[in-house]
Amino acid sequence: MLYKGKWMTIDLDEFIPFMNKEPSFSKSMRNDLWVILLEKAWAKLYTSYKRIESGFPEETLHDLTGAPIR
Repeated sequence: MLYKGKWMTIDLDEFIPFMNKEPSFSKSMRNDLWVILLEKAWAKLYTSYKRIESGFPEETLHDLTGAPIR
């Protein structure tokens, strides 16, 4: 991930919030795991899922890759 102009690593653990046997937040229509892991990495960057509530996918990709979004 690119953070303030420098690359950094985000370590993920295996704990994903679930409710009623489904991920609590983002989901993929094809049950792809990368969607949940990307969201978890973004939540770790902002210290919690609550702080990323109502975000847009392009913001996540920009924050994690440094790629332009517009």
